[in-house]
Amino acid sequence: MAQQQKPPGMPQRKWRELLWTQGQFDHEEAVREINKRWKEPRVCPVCHQNNWAVSPEIVRLWTARLKNAYPCVNMVCQNCGHTMLFNAAVLNLLPEGKS
Repeated sequence: MAQQQKPPGMPQRKWRELLWTQGQFDHEEAVREINKRWKEPRVCPVCHQNNWAVSPEIVRLWTARLKNAYPCVNMVCQNCGHTMLFNAAVLNLLPEGKS
């Protein structure tokens, strides 16, 4: 799935709402927020490479009893496939009132 670009002049709040309805998030904003929080070195704990990709869609991590789901940003090591999840709410990527 191709990453969408925010239309010029569209408020960020509206952009987040539009992406949310499609199960997506602002990719550039996600990368910025992850980079602010993830300190160097950003190497994979499995293969020790630094070759990550951020998936364009929200991943929902369900609790064992399927009562709650946490929206996450999925990062995958392009060398070995190791996957990390970042909570999209903590990264401030969700529209207001969504979780």
